[in-house]
Amino acid sequence: MKPLRVKDMVEQFDAKPAEIRALFNNQLDPARTAELRDRMLAVGLPI
Repeated sequence: MKPLRVKDMVEQFDAKPAEIRALFNNQLDPARTAELRDRMLAVGLPI
């Protein structure tokens, strides 16, 4: 599985680049974190 780039995640999960970076730096709003995490798990990303 090839690693996803921020650009890929922005397109796939309807997020802004800053949101993706904040998510992986543990700085994103908890509600938005849960939403993105659920979307990522739904497509099988091992997070």
